[in-house]
Amino acid sequence: MALPAELAELAAEVSNWGRWGERDERGTQNLIDADATRRGVALVQEGTHRTLALPLDQTAPQQGGAPGRIAPLRTMLSINQTYTGQDGDAAFNDDTVTMAMSAGTHIDALAHVTYGGCIYNGFPDTKVTAHAGATKCGADKIDPIV
Repeated sequence: MALPAELAELAAEVSNWGRWGERDERGTQNLIDADATRRGVALVQEGTHRTLALPLDQTAPQQGGAPGRIAPLRTMLSINQTYTGQDGDAAFNDDTVTMAMSAGTHIDALAHVTYGGCIYNGFPDTKVTAHAGATKCGADKIDPIV
């Protein structure tokens, strides 16, 4: 199914492709410079902390109804495992998480969506592969923002 013509027109109107040069992989994050940070800090009135985290468990919210998407699954690999096998020695806990990367808590990137065979700024969608992930416009291009 093709996108409605109105959507294509709107996309062209609001596009930032090329705004910061043809090699840009950060998009509107380019607007968050030192001056923007100072303006943001000046707005602080209470100094309270707010978490942006969501549960990383079976109760985590799921976005949409993507086929095959499951709630995050955490599996404990080691619980109080001693390095030497002797009780009372240094021990560690370890776990692994299996989750759909676009559900619940996740890091999004400009490579997350394609349009017309391209990711952000006209990079070909072939820059996202099963083996290497996003080699252009990936989450590794996101600078700290808080």
